[in-house]
Amino acid sequence: MIRREFDIAEGDAYNKTLIDRGRAAPEEPELLQDVKISNRPGSAPDRIVLDVEAVDQSTGDFNIAGAIRAPMRAR
Repeated sequence: MIRREFDIAEGDAYNKTLIDRGRAAPEEPELLQDVKISNRPGSAPDRIVLDVEAVDQSTGDFNIAGAIRAPMRAR
């Protein structure tokens, strides 16, 4: 889900504006509580690796309850 929000692909030139826009997109529908993006050196001097950390937002609760009762017999 997060990868599709970025307008960049592997091998593209680093563009901070597109990365910031991709970071904001998953937060808009409130599906994610927090998105952090960091980068680190890649496999070559002209490459970087983007690390994306996200925390899921609770979108609701679903509860089911039930009970089974044995029929009562007269004595």
